[in-house]
Amino acid sequence: MKLEQAYKIMEVPENVSIDELEDKYMVWIRISKSQEQLKDSISAEKLVNMDQITVAYNTIKNNLNGIDPEATNQPMGFREKLDHFLYHYKFQTFFGIVLALIIGSILYSIIDYRIEEARLANLPAPDIEILLIGEYHTEDVSPLEDSLLDHFPAWERTVVKFEYAPSEARNELDMAALQRRQIIFATEEPDIYIIDLHHFNLMKEMESFQPIEGLSEDLLADIDNSRLHYYKGENDLEEQLYGVDISGSTIFDSVDIIAEEKIVTIRFDSENVANIIDFLEKAISQLD
Repeated sequence: MKLEQAYKIMEVPENVSIDELEDKYMVWIRISKSQEQLKDSISAEKLVNMDQITVAYNTIKNNLNGIDPEATNQPMGFREKLDHFLYHYKFQTFFGIVLALIIGSILYSIIDYRIEEARLANLPAPDIEILLIGEYHTEDVSPLEDSLLDHFPAWERTVVKFEYAPSEARNELDMAALQRRQIIFATEEPDIYIIDLHHFNLMKEMESFQPIEGLSEDLLADIDNSRLHYYKGENDLEEQLYGVDISGSTIFDSVDIIAEEKIVTIRFDSENVANIIDFLEKAISQLD
């Protein structure tokens, strides 16, 4: 194809730049795609001849790149057309892929959540739910769930969760943990909290606990008073027992938890008091 003819077919001026040529070629591609959808209503002579357009494009491009304009007069193949599409729509393509990955991730999370919900729905209700929260260091508390079943053969299932919550923010990780702590307080509803002294003092101001009632008087008499935490709540007429420190109890032997205190408290709205008292008496009886 002659160079002059190529300019006419592409409808570009002779001083066209390579970028302008690329843009014009993409315009022809879009027009051609649009016509394909409406080809039944458009006469054949009005249809864009992409083979001819492509030859014209290559002729002009060769000339701009210092190559004999007539060296390549074959229509552009699919690979070349794809390269041109990606060149012009690289950002749209990139963001499209990112969006697809985000949507896929969200869908995967929803499906995974539904599967987990279905699995939990088939399990028996937990006989006790425990949340350890404080400046504790441990890798895995799940063995405690199994060991509790050994201690209480009548129980079918226990749930033990752990959240690291420092007493103060010493670094960015601590700051993130303290922010997460607020979410945990709002969303988790265990039967008992096992906490350090800092969090006991913090949470008692939030009226997070109910008094511990029903422990054996003989058992309480044998406990060092430093392990018993009393205070007078907003609705109490006198001081009540709200926490028992069971640090050193062999009931924790199945897990390695580095902690100063392990104060057991009962969540304010827990109704599972019988099992909680059973757990407490067992833990107290196994104090070193």
